[in-house]
Amino acid sequence: MIDLCVCDAENKLYENKMIGKNDTVKFVTENCAVTENYDNGFFTYYAVNLNSLKKKYLSKRKSPILEEFYEQLAQRVKELDINKNDMTMKTTRYDRANNLLRHIFSYILPTEGFSFRKNQLDLALEMLNGFETKNVALMEAEVGTGKTHAYIIAVIIYNLFHDINSTTLISTSTIALQKAITEEYIPQISDILIKYRIIRKPLDFAVRKGKSHYICDIKLKTYLSSLEKNKSERDEALVKTLRRLSGVSEQEIDLDLYPLTRYVKDRICVTNKCNELCNRYDTCRFIRFTNSCLYHKYYFQIANHNYVFADLMSYRPLLPKYKVIIFDEAHKLYDVAKQMYGCYLSTSEFTELITYIEDCGAEPLKGFCDSINNSYPKLFGRITGTLEENERIPERRDADIDAYCISYMKSIIEMLECISETVYSCDEIKIHIKKRRIRKMSESIKNKLQTFLAPEQLVCWYEYNNNACNLCSIPKDLSKQIYTNLWNREVLSILTSGTLSANGDFNLMKNKLGIEYLQADKIAETSKKSPFNYKENALIYIPEYIPFPNVKREGYIRAVTNEIDRLLKATYGHSLVLFTSYRLMEIVFNTISKNNYDYPFFIMGRGRIDALKDFKISGNGVLFASDAAGEGVDIVGDTLSNLIIVKLPFAVPDPISKYEQSVLGGLDTYLKQINTPNMLIKLKQYVGRLIRSEKDTGIVAILDSRVNSEGKYRNVVLESLFDADVTNNITEVERFIMDKKDKTYFE
Repeated sequence: MIDLCVCDAENKLYENKMIGKNDTVKFVTENCAVTENYDNGFFTYYAVNLNSLKKKYLSKRKSPILEEFYEQLAQRVKELDINKNDMTMKTTRYDRANNLLRHIFSYILPTEGFSFRKNQLDLALEMLNGFETKNVALMEAEVGTGKTHAYIIAVIIYNLFHDINSTTLISTSTIALQKAITEEYIPQISDILIKYRIIRKPLDFAVRKGKSHYICDIKLKTYLSSLEKNKSERDEALVKTLRRLSGVSEQEIDLDLYPLTRYVKDRICVTNKCNELCNRYDTCRFIRFTNSCLYHKYYFQIANHNYVFADLMSYRPLLPKYKVIIFDEAHKLYDVAKQMYGCYLSTSEFTELITYIEDCGAEPLKGFCDSINNSYPKLFGRITGTLEENERIPERRDADIDAYCISYMKSIIEMLECISETVYSCDEIKIHIKKRRIRKMSESIKNKLQTFLAPEQLVCWYEYNNNACNLCSIPKDLSKQIYTNLWNREVLSILTSGTLSANGDFNLMKNKLGIEYLQADKIAETSKKSPFNYKENALIYIPEYIPFPNVKREGYIRAVTNEIDRLLKATYGHSLVLFTSYRLMEIVFNTISKNNYDYPFFIMGRGRIDALKDFKISGNGVLFASDAAGEGVDIVGDTLSNLIIVKLPFAVPDPISKYEQSVLGGLDTYLKQINTPNMLIKLKQYVGRLIRSEKDTGIVAILDSRVNSEGKYRNVVLESLFDADVTNNITEVERFIMDKKDKTYFE
């Protein structure tokens, strides 16, 4: 019996100096490894007992032994005296894989300067076991566990022992994590495993993104030519950059790698019109790159959740076949699924289509446009009713699609079909080159309207965005569709994040993502606590006298403002204040920032990422932010030493939550099974912003009366957070800061 999986044997012999740089292990049989040495034109073979490390010469040849003769050689090895009296039990591949994984985390990584973390080893072992025995593994790992090292090494070991040569897909939610994986984790792990003879060649990878992230050769050439003709001095640096981009390889055409403005990127990026009809198709670097990703076996391909769902929903594959997928930041999967499976129709799409057609001056289409222009306002008016301008807020409102709405939709669909059929018979010169776009825009609106023709299968709502009204929906059976597309297939899946459960209960995540449709024995679950010493390094502060949250009450606003003011003074700034209401955030900010403080203030409104950057470099500033800053933000050190959570992050009631209530049979069940677990998961994300390393220290302040000593949610909230002392005394906060911070903190 021979085994061609030799990674653990080669590592053991290398570490025991039984093989050199010109030696390789060819196969393992029983408890012996057969090694091959090539030197001076000869191949020399030895047998080495992996338990006793006794070595025996086998043969010397001018040509290597072919694999078809390994069985004969194994029989010779079995009869050698180095195997006599070896009573060691034979280990299975599963045991060998586990042993090698333990060795990497217990010995190799610490030797290379990494701290040994038992939770990290246990997590990696459970991930490996998940690959071996389950379809889907939910692996929660709190801050500092080291989940990225855990899953990368676990999947490498699994692939080695199962001889899997297809790509492994890693799906993330943020570009920051993708950069860390590709620039830090994979190269680092690759170098270490090569050094210790566990893998023989570097781990290669490709990052997969949407088309607009890549260079289009034709658009680049056209734009560069126009700049060169202008000969403007201010464009000289840009021209040099674009000339350089003209010569980079297909692996370097990712526009995110270059310091270009959004304006420039839009003029040289690939568009959705890219297809086989392009005269540069055969030599296009983007096409060569996508083909290499589909057919070349990169060890890893890294994409975001949206791209993975797009691949599942596309009639042409965007990603190669894969047997293993790892969803990092998996707590964001459901939000992405809602976006990808949802239907969103805006009034702006109608105005854009009509304006586009009118600009072309196509008379045959004018009557159809007039009909659409008459019908779509009636459709949206029927759905929204008569709202004053100041009532058009972004919050979601129920959309009741009745028989009148259906009638308007069918009428509009008929006109759109007429446009699609008639546009190709138009002779106007201006419309000739725009026929395809007109038809595409018409088909897009028509397809969306057809979705809304079956409102009984949808959760529907409308919302306003930039003065446009959006009619939106998600399928009622969304979780079943996710199950069908993601989990009901021959792919092993790991879902990992710092927040997948509510106090160790994964039912909410399984319900939302359709994992509950799998048999129970196909699902693995584990939750690993952070290794950080929160008892020593953190303090939870919950005041007693804040009124019940109500942004319409002056007394509540005043109490929150005063308490934030006290906390900022107690911690000398260094604070992130998280709000669930933009209105309250602006009121409190405008009041507090007028006071005289020795630290700067920043406010992070919608889309204001620059405020976060300014806060990070301030050293001691105060950032007022929405829950957008409560996830994925990494601020290590003293800059963030005071995390203030103004209100528990319960979801705002909307049509989706109303539907969930109706399915569950009432508010109480909904609160228990969905709303409260959702809040706890989000709260854990918030709190995870504070302590990002072993040396970080700080305060978590929760200004919500529902967690004070008499609060309804006190126990469940404290059980979900890290184990730290809890106080309602601001003096304790001041004392904690004075005790934990050195003098540079106060300068």
